[in-house]
Amino acid sequence: MPEAKLLLTVSVLWAGDEVKTEPRRRKAMRNSAPDLDQEAKARGQARLDQRHLEAYRNVHRLRDALCRRYAALLTGKVLSQRARLQRSDEAATARAQRETKQIFDLQKQLAERGHLRSHHDLEDFYGSIKYNCPPSQLHSSLEDVKKRS
Repeated sequence: MPEAKLLLTVSVLWAGDEVKTEPRRRKAMRNSAPDLDQEAKARGQARLDQRHLEAYRNVHRLRDALCRRYAALLTGKVLSQRARLQRSDEAATARAQRETKQIFDLQKQLAERGHLRSHHDLEDFYGSIKYNCPPSQLHSSLEDVKKRS
């Protein structure tokens, strides 16, 4: 059966001052039997759309899993850095307390021996100590002060 085209309403388009008309055409309805090719294409398109949707969901699941993994790794890194900083701070505090105790112990020993009698002697004592240096240098500095006295 040849395909018949029906002329339906005319649509009017305004383009400036001119009026353009275009006939709208529609395919005539064939038999009520569905077109097998169209139906197969529609099923194929539906399957393709379903695959695309599933791929989209999988990509988002992967992204979410990677985000959770990254957040867990970042949290672990922050916790380890925090613990390391805390240990470092505790070590620095303990070192400062140890150094201060060594200085005061030496001052006490020298005062008991009678080497630190005046304010001038105390100024010389504290002036001859090397502060903010490695523990070995502080120890040698204290030994030098002890030998001089």
